[in-house]
Amino acid sequence: MQPDSIAQIVSDTVSAAPNAKLNCLPYSRVLHLVFTHLNRNSTPLVTRAVVFGPPNQLDWPTLVKKLDMNALFNQTVQGQHANGFHLFGSKSLGEIKIPYRTLGYTHGNAELGSFESDGSWNGHISVVSDGTLYDLTIGQLNDNKLSIAFDPGYVTVEADSEFLNGTKPLMGFHEGMLIVYQAFPAEVSFLQSQSWTPESAFHSQLTALASTATAALVEAGINNAKAV
Repeated sequence: MQPDSIAQIVSDTVSAAPNAKLNCLPYSRVLHLVFTHLNRNSTPLVTRAVVFGPPNQLDWPTLVKKLDMNALFNQTVQGQHANGFHLFGSKSLGEIKIPYRTLGYTHGNAELGSFESDGSWNGHISVVSDGTLYDLTIGQLNDNKLSIAFDPGYVTVEADSEFLNGTKPLMGFHEGMLIVYQAFPAEVSFLQSQSWTPESAFHSQLTALASTATAALVEAGINNAKAV
């Protein structure tokens, strides 16, 4: 079964739960449990992302060859704002306007990986299995004003070792947008959340959702499943 099919079935299962919210902690936990039920190796991975919306000039495959992408990425994650527009002047093209949103970065307002008083977590988490990065909640960045739209609200991306060990960002094009992921493999503060604490009542609910999703995957033809 293709990664997108796995992402869809797991996402649909979690989103159908009562009071479900598009939050990376429970979605990633359920997916990780599903892979365990399917006898597939998987690893939770703290990731943070920048999504650049469609530019007003050219397209991203062309624009990445003309811009200093490292400088653009650093400017975005180190800036004060989690969303907005970058403006560039070009003699040949005129003004280039690039919308953006960030995910998991705090922009100096809090420590990365910390928890807020309401329990929200200053990070973002994906799951890696068989060299594929599964981000089931990138859709929380959807914003019509910035022309950022993920439908469905997940992505699966092939990931190389340099990205997985945190030494190099992962970049990909998606529906006119540019996604840049950064991995933080040493960060494990997510384990303190209710979603990732086996003793919590909420974790028991996620375990039940994982069993439901696994059954749906088995019915759809996934192999190597075990009884749960």
